[in-house]
Amino acid sequence: MNHVRRILGGAMFLVVCSAVAALACRDIERPADQRGSKPIREQEGPPVILALTCELNGQNKTVSCGAPPTAPAGVSASVIYGSVPGYAQFYPVGLVKDTVAQTWQFTAYVQNLLKQSIGTLNGTTVTGVKVFITDFHATSGTGTVSVANADGIGNFTAPNQPYFNYNQIVAPSGYTSNKLWKFNVPNTVTAVSMSILISTDFPAEQSVTLAPPDTVPSWIHADTNISGPTDSIGGSFTKRMLLVRFRSTATLADRQLAIAHVNGVVVGGSLNPDGSGFYYVQTPDDGTGSKLISAGESLQALPQVESAAPEYFLNQLILKPKDGGDYKNWILDPDSADTAKNNWNLEMIDAPFAWGCDTGAVSAPVGVVDGGFHAPTDLQNNLPSTSYALSPGSAGYHGTYVTSVIAAQGNNGRDITGIMWRASLQIEDPAIDPSTHKFTGATALSVADRVAHLAQNGVRVVNVSFGEEYHKPNNTYRQPSTHDDILTATAIGRQFMEGLRDARKHGLTAPLPLMVIPAGNFAHAPGTSASTDAWWSGLTQLRDSLGDTVLVVGASTKARTVAYFSGVNVTHQYVQIFAPGDDVSVLDGGGNTVKVSGTSIAAPHVTGTAGLVLSFDPNVGSLSTGLGPVETKGLLLAGADSNISPTTGLVRQAGNYPFLNAYQTLKATARRTGAPLCGNRVWQHYDGSNYTISAERGTSSEQLHSGPSLPRITVLHTGRDIDIDNNVGLESGNRITWNPVTRAWDLHTKVASDTAGYGLENYYGAANSPAMWSHAHDTLFTAVGQSGNFVTLGLRVYTSATSFSNVSLFSSDSLDPIGYSPRGNRLLLLGNAGLYTAVPNPSQAFTSLTRIYTKPSNVIIWSVSISEDGAVLMVAEQHTTSPNFCTIKYKSMYTGLQAADDHEGGVQCNLTNGFAPRRVQAGTGYY
Repeated sequence: MNHVRRILGGAMFLVVCSAVAALACRDIERPADQRGSKPIREQEGPPVILALTCELNGQNKTVSCGAPPTAPAGVSASVIYGSVPGYAQFYPVGLVKDTVAQTWQFTAYVQNLLKQSIGTLNGTTVTGVKVFITDFHATSGTGTVSVANADGIGNFTAPNQPYFNYNQIVAPSGYTSNKLWKFNVPNTVTAVSMSILISTDFPAEQSVTLAPPDTVPSWIHADTNISGPTDSIGGSFTKRMLLVRFRSTATLADRQLAIAHVNGVVVGGSLNPDGSGFYYVQTPDDGTGSKLISAGESLQALPQVESAAPEYFLNQLILKPKDGGDYKNWILDPDSADTAKNNWNLEMIDAPFAWGCDTGAVSAPVGVVDGGFHAPTDLQNNLPSTSYALSPGSAGYHGTYVTSVIAAQGNNGRDITGIMWRASLQIEDPAIDPSTHKFTGATALSVADRVAHLAQNGVRVVNVSFGEEYHKPNNTYRQPSTHDDILTATAIGRQFMEGLRDARKHGLTAPLPLMVIPAGNFAHAPGTSASTDAWWSGLTQLRDSLGDTVLVVGASTKARTVAYFSGVNVTHQYVQIFAPGDDVSVLDGGGNTVKVSGTSIAAPHVTGTAGLVLSFDPNVGSLSTGLGPVETKGLLLAGADSNISPTTGLVRQAGNYPFLNAYQTLKATARRTGAPLCGNRVWQHYDGSNYTISAERGTSSEQLHSGPSLPRITVLHTGRDIDIDNNVGLESGNRITWNPVTRAWDLHTKVASDTAGYGLENYYGAANSPAMWSHAHDTLFTAVGQSGNFVTLGLRVYTSATSFSNVSLFSSDSLDPIGYSPRGNRLLLLGNAGLYTAVPNPSQAFTSLTRIYTKPSNVIIWSVSISEDGAVLMVAEQHTTSPNFCTIKYKSMYTGLQAADDHEGGVQCNLTNGFAPRRVQAGTGYY
């Protein structure tokens, strides 16, 4: 019989879930709507498990059943579903036509496709399966037709409806017994149409409510209920548990039947104020996740289900730790980063020059959602003393790795240097219950809760170091591609969004910060490049839902190429910026320097740079501006777009993707009117009695201050203070200071000189390079010898303040040393015909010069200086016909092409004009 049944399987069209006993057999007490409205039964209407329209053909002696063209009378249209998958199946077999008795008959039975018994509410008491005939009429020929042997008459969806009663309990995947269906059909009728509605009870009805419960039992997240990676799922998950979210249109009956479809039991939930949320549904599984995945896919295919997937515990995106590093000597050119040293990653993102503008501040809190937090000495001063998230319960040191990249204390003579030297790290471990402080594991729901909590505490940028990695049981990587993997990836984003909704119901109402999310690691095996898009990591998909609130970061190598685990052969949909992430030196929990790789090591480079931006200008990312995280993200991407190598003239990229540049990001921030200064041209203009101080802001300018007399100006460290010094003038010893509240420059009189400084070697701030010193103050371009009229020019290389060696470069009797790029990569020389540059290379003799400026015959060079980043030369030309005025010109230090004319045209020669905050020579140059 089973063989026959499989062959004769008829079409099936599923409708609503739930039991029918309340109408057809006996009254059942129904739970009230949790939101306090009228009882569920009054809202729901009659429950149906299967609706079909069957055609009986007397000539062919066939019965075929399919979907009704419209909703049956008394049944809500919202409960009509397609034929696959199903809750039950109706099998009519063998139509027999008796022309003498004028009857037609066939045998019919029902199969239970649910994962639990039907025909009962409690598993033991029989309520049966009733098949109501709601419409029976001739469709070909004439005559009156009727049901001949119905088991009873009931008022299901209309008065006096005949039904056949299969008075039994039907096990999962089981069949009812056969029942003869007989009809009175006159010989003048050749075809009949019949509509049927199958109704039954099932135990799941008692465990489902219209709105999810608002509680999660502690046993759900107990250690014994958390699985390790499996072939089926590839990550840790809550055993035998699905997170199910229904569409808002799903009725109670819809929800009941869906849960019964997977033999599920609702054991908890997360309820939002609007009645939406997740049900925690326990379903049978052997612990490997294979049946769990199948159950999730079955539910996901149902129209009333918005999402159904296991609750995944996200991975910290890290590969393997290695060893060591030191942070005392710096290369100041991203194109020449010394990858043999442990600070190569900071050199490659131009962090030393960024520090000339800002080194971080505790007033700009940075959020980190991670695990494995510890507090080595180099992090302690940048961690809040009240934080509970120092989490020995979390395995490993991942959170410590990440936070050390963001904000290991700088310039303190120990360990490593973080991107932010000073910071307030607000750290949250989503694997730790915030109430009990017990380890529970990190899920998308808990990550979302911690992000919302940080937002409520005023954090404007959060590093989220989680996503899905695809492992085999032996913890090697595999390629995600199956339907199961799709379910995993899409569920993570959905569950995160649900977590945000859940946080809202608990009063966390602040707008979201910028979330910096790693792209995910997809290496298959060492030496094998991943060809997987970041979409599979899960949280990266939040870019679709949250737009510019999310910035996804890929990992680069020391060669500034895409790392082998970061999708080498992929056109990424979600990754917008790359940063160093392969073989990067970090701190472990004991304060040891180790080397690690992973996209979650690339992400904190971006987060730390965002922290510098927020420290530099607290107005960035503020909702009062109407921009919020969109502005912060835009500045990070603008800095990457401006990350141009002066040597090649090309944008530095990893593959074809933008590459982080901390200095250019701060320069982009300083282009905004009202911001502090970083790399801006700053100048004063004197009209004979008064002066004005102005700064370049992108393509326009902003007047910062004005006053009487003609002082000399010096822009101090961080671009927030400008000294105004005139030994005989009215404002001698005064200073103007940037006010972060008014965003204007306030005058302070008779202030003491600024000697604090926070720069490398603590010398006037990180970006100040007096005279012909390098930025790091470790080399000096000078004359190292003389023979007759020939002067030997070279570099004086310092190993300490008093120990140095001279390196000869070349000899000349017509060229004088006049400048040295702060980056230490260009020499500037003065000759009769103009200005020349050369590349200092101690390993070989100097052989050629490049003239970048030709001196006009009618001018005298009044002053020369080099911009803060070493890319632009400023020349003040004094005209012989107008000796009191000068023309300021800017030239590229690399190409010799004219970059721009001065904003003022003809100006007084004894001005100071330049870039902030670098001082080259007193009274002559750029700031």
